[in-house]
Amino acid sequence: MRFLDLYLGGREDKSSNRGCYIHAAKLLREKIFLAIETPDSNIWNTHQATAHHQALRTRYEDKLCTLLEMEVVNDFEHLKKFIAKL
Repeated sequence: MRFLDLYLGGREDKSSNRGCYIHAAKLLREKIFLAIETPDSNIWNTHQATAHHQALRTRYEDKLCTLLEMEVVNDFEHLKKFIAKL
C-alpha cells in the first residue's frame, strides 16, 4: 500500500493514509473472497487463502499499483471505483 502514499492524489492535507489502506484492503478482500464470509481478522493468515486467492491478490494489487503509478487514479473515491471493476 506504499503506492497510496506515493501516488494517491487528493491526500495532501491528510496526515496519514491509514484509513485508506484499511478500506482498500477490505474492498480487495471482498472482491477476492466473493462467496466466503470473511472475518475481521487477517484472512491471509488462514486456511481460506488458497493459491488461487493469493494469485488474485497479486494480480489485483499489481494492476492498482500500475494505475496509481500512471496517474490514472485521481483520488481515493476514484480508486474505489477501480477496485470495484477488478
